[in-house]
Amino acid sequence: MKVHPIVLRRLEVAHVTHLNPRALRVTLTGQELGPFSRDGIHLPGFASPGFDDHVKLVFNAQGPVEEALPLQLDGGIEWTRAPGRQTRDYTPRALRQEPDGSWRLDLDFVLHADAESGSGPAERWARTARPGDPLWIVGPKSSTNLPQETEAVILLADETGLPAVARFFDDPPSAAPVHAILTVATEEARQELAVREQDTVTWILAAPGHPTALVDAVRGMQDSVWERRVYVWGGAESRALLPVRRYLSKVRAVPRSSVDLTGYWHAEQHDGVPAVPAPARVSGSASASTSVSASEQGQGQGSVSGQQGGATAVSTQATTPAPGPELQSPVRWLAVRAALRLGLLEALEDHEASSAQDLATRLKVRADALEGLLPVLFSCGLITQGPAGYALADFGTELLADEHAADEFVGLEADAMLSLACLPDALTSDTPAWTTAHGSSVAQQARQDPEIAEELTEATLGLQFLAPSLAALPVFTRSHVDVAGPGAEAVNAAVTAELGQHPGRRELGQPWPPSPSQLAPTASPLPPDRNAGAGSTDPGRALVLVHALGHLSDAEATLALRAAAGYHEVVVIESTRPDALSPTAAESALLTVALTGTAPRPAPAVQHLAATAGLQANGVAQVGWGREALTFVPAPLGGRA
Repeated sequence: MKVHPIVLRRLEVAHVTHLNPRALRVTLTGQELGPFSRDGIHLPGFASPGFDDHVKLVFNAQGPVEEALPLQLDGGIEWTRAPGRQTRDYTPRALRQEPDGSWRLDLDFVLHADAESGSGPAERWARTARPGDPLWIVGPKSSTNLPQETEAVILLADETGLPAVARFFDDPPSAAPVHAILTVATEEARQELAVREQDTVTWILAAPGHPTALVDAVRGMQDSVWERRVYVWGGAESRALLPVRRYLSKVRAVPRSSVDLTGYWHAEQHDGVPAVPAPARVSGSASASTSVSASEQGQGQGSVSGQQGGATAVSTQATTPAPGPELQSPVRWLAVRAALRLGLLEALEDHEASSAQDLATRLKVRADALEGLLPVLFSCGLITQGPAGYALADFGTELLADEHAADEFVGLEADAMLSLACLPDALTSDTPAWTTAHGSSVAQQARQDPEIAEELTEATLGLQFLAPSLAALPVFTRSHVDVAGPGAEAVNAAVTAELGQHPGRRELGQPWPPSPSQLAPTASPLPPDRNAGAGSTDPGRALVLVHALGHLSDAEATLALRAAAGYHEVVVIESTRPDALSPTAAESALLTVALTGTAPRPAPAVQHLAATAGLQANGVAQVGWGREALTFVPAPLGGRA
């Protein structure tokens, strides 16, 4: 993956072209497509080398768009709070320079709905766009690199993914043959593609968001395709890609590193079932090098009532609950968590269960108790019940296919949520709710449990998109720098990508400090010669702590900073402001209280802890996305706490 400086740009509409009744192209222009300056910051010209790059379009539902724009930094952006902000991601279809030296950027918009209906902000804007209208965009932030060993490429898309597919054919990033499977709602939505002799394209006529059109076509691909090292890319309706992901993993054993499936949109539900008819056969041929096939499948719904296998059956009334609802009831949330922890989804993955007794036998649990759980799981859209018994519903398939979707119910965040039951006691004492619930702090458990340590690390992976800002920090000009904390790997990789390898930069990883004894109240700072390594007396060694304090209590954070006081410079990279793009920022802050006993720390709070640990503040730099780099040096002996 190639990371780009994240830049905010103001562009204007040059002209609008209707490609077909379901799509239009807005061509943008403006000086900010080239290099420009804003507020004294010199910013690079627009670049989009990847076929599936995306830019974020910014709108404001509650006032002038200028009030919803992010703050431009040197190397990144900062999303400030804006209640009316709306953003949508779009793939740049083409970038070109005109004979007069000006630049043009094409964005293609799919028209999902009638102009009078509830379409999204980007589609509404595109429908009424006229030459001279302004549009603010952010990005791209990164570009995809295909695995070097790729021997065949499979592209899967509906109409929303067509711009990326077309870009792939226009400028192939790989010489490997391409097999594209594309669904369109009408014959008119098909587009001419620059296919090569070795490429094939299968067009399928199917309603938008059809749940099986793509996976049926993938299942029908010849075995010879799968004998090669394939790279599979997909951009379509989110739930239409779930069975594809499952098929690639379970049946074809395609490595996760060779699969990139992204849900571009979510189909609306009607009475719990997507209102989409079966796909129809496409007639004709797209081009001389294009193969055309079809997929047909009807959708049937049944209902079951009465007794089955000794368990009370749940009537579906010819419908299935909408998958993935917001679980307002804690009972539902706990029921889904129980299903995941019991392995219920895996038990139903390949074979339906004929009865509750059958499923209980597989799970090695009591059938009478399981009968109380199953109706709740049905109401959540996790399972269905038909004539053959219990099976996974779409929500269950989603949780099974996407481990990140399951993180809401199991793992560190879910355990933190459960510890909120101890919040009243925590608010009247110095002991965090997590410690009361689990018997030890998160930091202590992370030293013993690799899964917790891994989750802390995974939470920092987004730092890679801040590579330009991170690499610009003065600390990385030093001859010797140690990088520690859960985010050490991400920051070291980002800085290396920008500045190259450096023999004096070491990745210490987590936990920090390396020895648990350094968390003892009587511990002394690590001496500079120890920090520098055996036999070294380098006076300029610095330490960069990356997200090393956010999961620690104030007492633990102070001791961790005290252990760093032997370095000649300490840079602490932490999230010091809430995520302005997150609708659940308040809930996340409360979970931090559960973990650490205190609300997320702003910069002054971190500086106060550092002063207590014998460090003196020496500057603050914004990194982006709510993160700041706080620089400290050892305080004079007379000024230490």
